[in-house]
Amino acid sequence: RARAVLRLLSLDESRSVAPGTSGGVQDLCWIHHASGWLLASIHGPSLLCIWETSNNPRVLWMFDASPEYLSCLRRDPFDDRHLCALGLKGFLLSAVPRHDSDISLKEHRIVCGAGDVAELQRLEKDISAPAPAPALAAFPLFAARLCFSPLWRHILYAVYPRELVVFELNYSIALSVATLPRGFGKFTDVMADTDLDLLYCTHADGKLSIWKRKEGEQVHLLHAVEELMPSIGTVVPPPAVLATTIWQSESIFRNIDKQSQDLAHMQSSQSMIFDTKSHQNMYQGTMTYLTSISEDGKIWSWHLTFDKSVSSKKINLGTRYIEP
Repeated sequence: RARAVLRLLSLDESRSVAPGTSGGVQDLCWIHHASGWLLASIHGPSLLCIWETSNNPRVLWMFDASPEYLSCLRRDPFDDRHLCALGLKGFLLSAVPRHDSDISLKEHRIVCGAGDVAELQRLEKDISAPAPAPALAAFPLFAARLCFSPLWRHILYAVYPRELVVFELNYSIALSVATLPRGFGKFTDVMADTDLDLLYCTHADGKLSIWKRKEGEQVHLLHAVEELMPSIGTVVPPPAVLATTIWQSESIFRNIDKQSQDLAHMQSSQSMIFDTKSHQNMYQGTMTYLTSISEDGKIWSWHLTFDKSVSSKKINLGTRYIEP
């Protein structure tokens, strides 16, 4: 609340180079190590760094992925030492810090669709951003994002402008690929629900698509579509959505509720009276919360209510504007 700078990490100073030489920061991710939490960052188009952020901040490790363009970093929910970095051309780097201050690396390759490959090649020819610019600055209209599955170990989801890919890390293989539905703007991000086995994908046209896993397979089918930023009867287009994230707190409440119900069953088996019906009635519909920021500087809180009745595709999208 004091709004004070706790740590200032400068890659240019660490490398003893001129200011701005290392390029801007593309993404950040916390990972765990025996010595505590470390900060991973993408600098410029292709430099991955891992920082020690204690009283003596320093770069512990650097990896240059040139000529790849690194786009995002994500931590594995099953192993907080493990992170993955995704590139615009399908490059996927898996990294785990070891106790000896070294990093265990494994490189993978996601085969991108022909349309995405051709578009990126065209954009590379027309690139106008300065040389050390990160991927988002160099290619603002071409997004590549990933997220780990919180329910399935070694499974992650990656989106490119026209494809949603389910990838298995152990065997380094794509299990399924879903193409961009007709009439949708390009994929811009993907998020996994921690409990409901659903994926939420944002699109360049402001849509939010919800994908449900097919029973018994790692294949996701389009389940529902909502408008994150609908136009309200005006000719002026709504502001674009810059970023969206899913809340983890709702999952914590669900887990507490589940554990409470499990405890109630255990206690009832021991002839103890414990009424949970009134508590269960509070959860007639499951709710998931999203937060987004639009290009006009506003922060939005969205809540998705999934009706558990016969109509399994019924989803209500509510919104609340938060003053920045």
